[in-house]
Parts: sequence; structure tokens; C-alpha cells
Amino acid sequence: MWDKTLVVTLMHEFRRCKTAFHTYAFLHEKLLVGVTGQELKISCYNTYVDFVAHLYEFYLACIEQDKRYPQKLNSNQIDQIMNIEVDRLLKIRRDRIQRGDTTSWENHISVYEVELPVEFGSRFRKVRNLRSHVNPQRVDFNLGEFYENYHKFVYLLYEELLWLWDVNAETVLNRLVKNSKSQVG
Repeated sequence: MWDKTLVVTLMHEFRRCKTAFHTYAFLHEKLLVGVTGQELKISCYNTYVDFVAHLYEFYLACIEQDKRYPQKLNSNQIDQIMNIEVDRLLKIRRDRIQRGDTTSWENHISVYEVELPVEFGSRFRKVRNLRSHVNPQRVDFNLGEFYENYHKFVYLLYEELLWLWDVNAETVLNRLVKNSKSQVG
């Protein structure tokens, strides 16, 4: 069962994720139009890493509450669950497109007819870990490569949260309760 304090905490984490994403998008747009500078590049890097880390933490907290999974999960199990979640969301998006239940600006179905790289979950976790811990591996980690290979999956994880978590706590609780009742019955 979802506890109100957990929901409020998750909403806060999601808002941090959303704020980081919007700040990243704003800064990235400046880079795309030719604004330069080391501070801008560092800020863009930092806000993208913050976005990924907050998103990871949000999903991790949800996984830890999910009764389908054991209480104590190791990192490899969490990586696999993250991959399962992305695969599930890719399928949901393809199904929506095939039913015609999408917006006019939805991507072509081929965008979602991709195979998720098996290492996605571990790379997702690595970005979060490098941001959260002082680690010399940061120097060698190529965030641009991560972005190129995995951003579409990270963004899918984020975008699919908007309908449920980008509202007030009472709305989230009501939707969670309604969804849990409809799954049981």
C-alpha cells in the first residue's frame, strides 16, 4: 500500500528530476544555438547528470516498494528490473501507436521498435553513482556516449511518469489506489 509520506517524497524527487531536465534543456538549447563557455558546458553536464540521478532514485524507490520483488535486491537485480521497465514502456508506446491513442506529435512507431541494450540498467546506475560519489572514474566516463546510446530510454522513463506524478499528492494517491484495485479485481 502506498503511504502518503512516501508519495510526497516521491513527488519531491520527481520534481527535482523535472526541474533538472528543464534546466538541462534550456542550457542545451543555448549550446545548440552557438553560445559557448566552459561554465555553460559544465552546467549543462551537471544538470543532465542530476536529471538522470533523480530519475534513477525515483525508480529505485518505486522498485523497493513493489511487492513483486524481494526486499533486498542487489545491483544486478536492480539493473535487470530497470531494463524490464524500459522494455515494458517501449511495448506500451508501440501498442498506443498501433491503437491510434497518441498525440499528433508522437514519434513514428519505429522509434520504439528497438532492442534495449542489455547494459542499459548498469549504465543508468553508473551515471547515478558517479554523480553521487566522489570517484576518479568520472574523469574517464563519457557522458556524451551515454546520452547518444541511452537518452531515448531515459527520456521514455521520464515522460511516462508525467501523467501520474506531475500533479498534487492527493491526485497521485487516488490514482495509485484506483490502479491497485483494478489490478486486483
